[in-house]
Amino acid sequence: MCNGESPKNVPIPEGDAYFTVKLQDYTAVEKDEVVLDCELSKDVKVMWYHNEAEIKASKMVTIKAEDKRRTLVIKRVGDKDKGQYVCDCGTDKTTATLHIEARHIKVVRPLYGVEVFDGETARFEVELSEDDVHGQWKLNGDVLSPSADIEIVEDGAKHTLVLYNCKVPQTGEVVFTAANAKCSANLKVKELPVSFITPLADVHVYEKDEAKFELEISREPKSFRWLKGSQELSNDEKFELLVEGKRHTLTVKSAKYEDEAKYMFEAEDKRTSGKLIIKGIRLEFIKPIKDVTVKERETAEFSVELSHEKIPVVWYKNDVRLHPSKVVHMLEDRKVHMLAFKEVTVDDTSMIKVEAMGKTSEAMLTVLEGDLYFTAKLQNYTAVEKDEVILSCELSKAAGEVRWFKDGNEIFPSKNVLLQSDGKKRTLVIKKAAKSNMGTYTCDCGTDKTTAELNIEGNTCGEPTPPQTLVRTAEPGPAHCQSPKPHLCLGVVHLPSIPHYCVLYSHCKCNVGCVL
Repeated sequence: MCNGESPKNVPIPEGDAYFTVKLQDYTAVEKDEVVLDCELSKDVKVMWYHNEAEIKASKMVTIKAEDKRRTLVIKRVGDKDKGQYVCDCGTDKTTATLHIEARHIKVVRPLYGVEVFDGETARFEVELSEDDVHGQWKLNGDVLSPSADIEIVEDGAKHTLVLYNCKVPQTGEVVFTAANAKCSANLKVKELPVSFITPLADVHVYEKDEAKFELEISREPKSFRWLKGSQELSNDEKFELLVEGKRHTLTVKSAKYEDEAKYMFEAEDKRTSGKLIIKGIRLEFIKPIKDVTVKERETAEFSVELSHEKIPVVWYKNDVRLHPSKVVHMLEDRKVHMLAFKEVTVDDTSMIKVEAMGKTSEAMLTVLEGDLYFTAKLQNYTAVEKDEVILSCELSKAAGEVRWFKDGNEIFPSKNVLLQSDGKKRTLVIKKAAKSNMGTYTCDCGTDKTTAELNIEGNTCGEPTPPQTLVRTAEPGPAHCQSPKPHLCLGVVHLPSIPHYCVLYSHCKCNVGCVL
């Protein structure tokens, strides 16, 4: 070889890979896409690092290798993405710094001041130039968060603040900030104007009654007063002034004719009035009716004493007006009025009310279950031999137990004698009467008893029977037969020693005796 030239086709050894194009520092705006790229001397693998942490590909990060070019793409960068980035090929590395600047957010539509009354709703709206910016609301310097009375809505670029049930102390400045955007407006919450929900009305009372004026106002006024004509009133022996929330009451004690006047209530710049009118007598219940508790079959008595005489009263039982009857008695004695219920039953338990000139007094009538008793008694009975005899009575309660007696001896059921119970009714049945069945029969429930005489007559068909019954009548003449079947009454005998007595003879054709 000559002229210092190298021999042809002799290979020259390659050196280590290195970066022929280095990374460059980058300044991006928040949410921008950032592309960092470099180039190698030859095609080898590289590793990417962010603040010394290895970078892996993801939805937001793309790593590319095209021939000798290496690229890192970061989508929608944020503050977390700023810092130092390194691309390392093993034998060389290149470094760059990424700076992130905040976006310049503009207020497209600013806030406007809001004026509402106490208890109403205030609404603030602002619109920004970007639609993915989180904002913050403040009221009088305090950060607001969603609650029952605060609603915060972010809808794209539109931001809304809703304040429910606003109160006067909330009056102040509302401020909205988002990134470098800021705007504010004033909130003014005004007192509701005073109004009367229930104004005063005229009051009519009887002399010496208590007169009461009442009203309800929309809100508590800053100042108020009661007036009688032009005289301002205060609590004393005559007048009582009360405040319960929004309700105000003026009570005139023991009203007299000289208390008649126009009464007025003033609240701030509003007023309402009513007249006190005294009318007639002041009726009172000196002694109102009282609760009464009695047992069955007893008499329940109620009485009321009024403050005046000759005052008509009306009595009610469970709001149904009462009238005098066999069991309901009413009596008036000057100022005292009385009501009596005779022979009460459990069903008479009720509310009793007395009314006089629009005033009422009420009391409870309670009827307790008493001892068992007979509501329908046994009746004397006359039958003919071989007739069926039925002796029946009725109890005050269906569940009562009874025992039957004849001439003091207890009766038990047999082929000829039946003892029956149907509800409250108790019955003794003798299928075929005989002379031996005559006697005194008693039904005993333990706390009451009923007794009747059973008479059995002989059956002598075709011949007159001896006198059956001696009956005293109101007028001379034949006695009346109570038999439901026909018979023949033959005549009347007047006894000299006992005027107006008669004897009934029966010519029996039907085997039925006469009961007089």
